[in-house]
Amino acid sequence: MSTALHLAVDARMIAHTGIGTYLRNVLTRLVATHPDWRFHLVGDPAKLGIFAECEQVKIHPCTVPIYGIHEQLWWAKARIKADLLWVPHYNVPLAWRGRLAATVHDMAHLRLAEITASLPRRLYAKTLMHAVKTKTAGLIFVSKFTAGEFRELVGEPRAGYRIIAEGVDEEWYSPIEKTQQSDGYVVFVGNAKQSKNLTRLLKAFARIQDQISQKLLIIGQRGGFLTGATEVDTLATQLGARIEFAGRVDDPALRKFVANADLLVMPSLYEGFGLPVVEAMACGCPVLSSSAASLPEVGGEAVIYCDPMSEDDIAAKLLAVLKDSELRAILSRKGLARAAQFDWNKVAAETGAYFAEICA
Repeated sequence: MSTALHLAVDARMIAHTGIGTYLRNVLTRLVATHPDWRFHLVGDPAKLGIFAECEQVKIHPCTVPIYGIHEQLWWAKARIKADLLWVPHYNVPLAWRGRLAATVHDMAHLRLAEITASLPRRLYAKTLMHAVKTKTAGLIFVSKFTAGEFRELVGEPRAGYRIIAEGVDEEWYSPIEKTQQSDGYVVFVGNAKQSKNLTRLLKAFARIQDQISQKLLIIGQRGGFLTGATEVDTLATQLGARIEFAGRVDDPALRKFVANADLLVMPSLYEGFGLPVVEAMACGCPVLSSSAASLPEVGGEAVIYCDPMSEDDIAAKLLAVLKDSELRAILSRKGLARAAQFDWNKVAAETGAYFAEICA
């Protein structure tokens, strides 16, 4: 290997939420802190404009969507010379002959296959997860929980792995002017998938709506339900003015919505990390979280937890936190301290060091 590491990156998801947030934060810092490296970014040039003027970056145009045979065919024809290819998801190219690294964020496509994936996608996921286990020279998991899920569902990675948690952008700590909300609101952030457990949240909120003044604000793409969409729409209609769908918003608007909320609620059935929890803590917003999956690992003792399978428990915890301003103040202080442990600069530094180690 030459002194200057040549790193190829599958950057097609850079404009996405979730994995896209992770990729943007890590990749921009890797480029900024490794001027001697050479980066080969695969993706849509229109979405990679922030790297257009970087001398050490070469963009390889690719607009092929993620998942499916077409991405595999593209990689089979690609002629990219690099010391390492990093794929920030599990959809690794089967035809890649060089060193390969991947980041696995969760195992939902295998663990929750009956509600999150069609049969073809489930089979594709199984094939690629096996390739992740056997082909990668290095593997990153964003939580201990996800690492455990991978070992249980797929097996022990051939070349070992690192656990490198996600981070939170410094801007989440910046003071935000508080807007005057006459009745306040509870905020939910996430795409409307069944694993996000929005149906139970709506039912729980309906139970206590007459005992609280807050409304429920849903931030994220409303589509995405594979089953149960009719029930969610019915519940939302019944709640009337007590619920509002803001849709997908940009980062500044998201920070403002969360910072001004009385509470962020994340009742997910399954998460590989849980970035909205960290972001809420960073701006001082109290958090009520599911006790499932990776969320206790992320929230620690700075969060109130509920049983995501119990509408009764979700409702009771919502009511308890919303009725207790002193408790919310305590959660806010604890959350700020907890969020400080999740730093994108640290994430990028550990990731870069791991890549250098793989290629040594």
